[in-house]
Amino acid sequence: MPETTSGSKGKTYQGKPCKHGHSGLRYACNHVCVACGVEKVRRWRAENPERVKAQQKARYWKDPARAKREVAEWRKKNPGKVLAWSRRWAGVPEPTYPAPPECECCQAARKLHADHDHSTGKFRGWLCSRCNRAIGGLGDTLAGLLCAIGYLRRKQA
Repeated sequence: MPETTSGSKGKTYQGKPCKHGHSGLRYACNHVCVACGVEKVRRWRAENPERVKAQQKARYWKDPARAKREVAEWRKKNPGKVLAWSRRWAGVPEPTYPAPPECECCQAARKLHADHDHSTGKFRGWLCSRCNRAIGGLGDTLAGLLCAIGYLRRKQA
């Protein structure tokens, strides 16, 4: 058998290409083509979303601290994917336009985040984290903001 190497999913070796024409990298334990194995898992996950969710939930509750650590590590390794996911979640279309150079609320030149309406999920604009947290802390409503303004006016006098 050719020389084996150890990867993140176990030991592999370079063999002859598979019947689908993949490179020939195979798992040492069962001689399956690595690319074919990955495709098979992706297909299964797409066909069985409820089972995948149940497995993830069971794994999370088995060791929540480990699960949180793994998520944090993944987020550090994949900042582009995290940004794309958060934009999709917030209803922000893939950026076909650049973000403005400054916060739309305070005009500070800081790192910007996509602000969205929590009730509808629609994108509202680009805010710095400070403004985004402040608006969210006031309930994301005009009424919450007006209450804060009234308080500051009463205490200023």
